Formats: sequence, structure tokens, C-alpha cells
Amino acid sequence: MDNLEEFKELVCNGKELVVNNIQSLKEICQSILDDPIDIIRYAPVLTQIKDCIKAQAPFLYPTWKFWDNVDKFFNGGMLSDKDKQKFIEKLDDAGKANANGKRLIDIISKVDTDKKLAYILNATKALLNEKVTLSRYFRICHIVINTLEEDLQFLKAHIHEENLLYSVEISGLVVSGLAYVSGFREKEVLNYSFTPLAKAVNECALIGEENLISSFNLDESPKTKFFATDEEFSEMLDDVFGKNVK
Repeated sequence: MDNLEEFKELVCNGKELVVNNIQSLKEICQSILDDPIDIIRYAPVLTQIKDCIKAQAPFLYPTWKFWDNVDKFFNGGMLSDKDKQKFIEKLDDAGKANANGKRLIDIISKVDTDKKLAYILNATKALLNEKVTLSRYFRICHIVINTLEEDLQFLKAHIHEENLLYSVEISGLVVSGLAYVSGFREKEVLNYSFTPLAKAVNECALIGEENLISSFNLDESPKTKFFATDEEFSEMLDDVFGKNVK
């Protein structure tokens, strides 16, 4: 295969991709990645690229994993041809198709579990259904790929609860901006609740059912409450600022 035009013609005609050596495979992959939106346009051939990498260069597991993620994302059945075209239009926001396409590739390359890939697809459907803006979409995707799957499952299971006690999952969700200290139950015991952003992540990505996605204000300031008695609260202040501080 000599150039990208020949490759495009092959894809458009629905022919089978035949690669004779690793160098040709590398050139094909690079041709697509030079224009990230091409990944969406040439989705039908992604399975062949993935299979060629596995056959020609099985030692390149990270490369194969990336194309496997891309293949599952665009050819897994959740995005119709109409969805893919609308996705291209969304990524072309303010004429930034190339930059947004690269952000999408970066997101897909960092997905480490199939469940997270499903979460990203759910968020994509929310974007296409006008439930979130492109900026919010990228924020939700960023959180999904940078949060442990176990912590996301904890969030999904406890999203309607407030004033939770500390746990290792809560610690991870605090780091991701999905939980915060919501108050003090007693001396030296903190309570935690979920941020408005956590609700958006849960509804748009973790659940992913359009009829369950409500409107939410991600800029709403979380509320912190004190459950300690006046005496306990006074003692906590003394511990922090010292006694007899006026």
C-alpha cells in the first residue's frame, strides 16, 4: 500500500485489508492518526487493523490494545452510522475537529477496562442527545479514565447516600473531585458526601440511561454541616487554633 488515498479507496469499497509487513501496517495506522477524525470515518476497517497487528506484531500489545479499544468503541454496536456522523459534527465545535479528535484518541488510549469503555460510550450518547456540552463531556471522560473502576462502582452503589464514613474508595473519589468532607459527626470523625459532578458522572456515564439523566448544576457549591455539639465543636477549634483564642 503506497499512500493514504489507496487506503481510503480500499475502505470505501469494503475490501479486505491486506498487509505484507509491519512497516506497511505502521504507515496505515499513522495515516489514520494524522487526522484523528479519520478513526470515525474509517471505523469499518478498524477490526482488520487490530487483527493485522495481532498477527503481524503480537509483541506490540499496547498498540494492539489501543486499536482494540478503538474498534470496540466505534464498532461495538452502541454508535450507529448516524451517531458517528453527529459525533464528527460535535467534535468540530468551533472548527476544532483535529484538536478535539486528538483529545478523544488520548481518552480511548487510556481506557484500562471494558467497563470504563462502556462508561465513555454512555457519556458519548449523552453528548449526542444534548444532555451535556462538549466541555462537560471531556470532563466526565477525564474523570472516568483517571478513577479506579472499583471507586466508580462504589459511587454508583452509594450515590443517594450522604454523610458517609471514610473508606479507601471515598479517598479515591475525593482525589477525583467526586466526594468532599461534608461535616463532622464527632471529634476527629469526618463525614463525606458526593459532589454535583459525581451525580453527572453517575447519570451520564455509569448508568447511561437517557431517561434517567436530569439537569444538574455542576457549579453548585457543596454544603458542609457540623453534627458535633457546641462543646465538641469548641474543642475541635481549640485543637486547631489553640485554647483561649478570641
